[in-house]
Amino acid sequence: MTFSIITYWLLSLLTLVVCLAAIWKGGPAERGGAIVILVLVVLQRICHVLAPQEWRSVIYLTGDGLTALGLLLLAVRFTSLWLGGCMLFYASTFILHSYYLVSGQEEAGALHYWLNNLNFAGIHICLILGTVTSWRKRIVARRTDLTEPSGFAT
Repeated sequence: MTFSIITYWLLSLLTLVVCLAAIWKGGPAERGGAIVILVLVVLQRICHVLAPQEWRSVIYLTGDGLTALGLLLLAVRFTSLWLGGCMLFYASTFILHSYYLVSGQEEAGALHYWLNNLNFAGIHICLILGTVTSWRKRIVARRTDLTEPSGFAT
């Protein structure tokens, strides 16, 4: 049980670092996606501490669904491939939580932890790839602006 708690908080810290990096170095799509993800994670962590055990599954399900919807709106707005991937990972997390909620199984099993953490890793990878891609595009654009002549030759 201690290992799962450590993993839970380490993934929360990783999410904070990745989202702050996306807000700092990403473009508008990455900033929007990071804010949506960060808001969900913070609200879910607060609910994990404050909400009764029997309500946590519903809270997680609702949060994952709302985040997938928010990322879908951003993906349509910015036509970003990484946002689409991130949204699909959140949708699969939503399906995972809904399966456990509907079947009445407890989410404390190893399979649930592995699948949930795998989805969460995919979300992080998508956000990191989107941030690095946007950052690199800005660097290349800045370099080409510096190398082009700025006026008419006389």
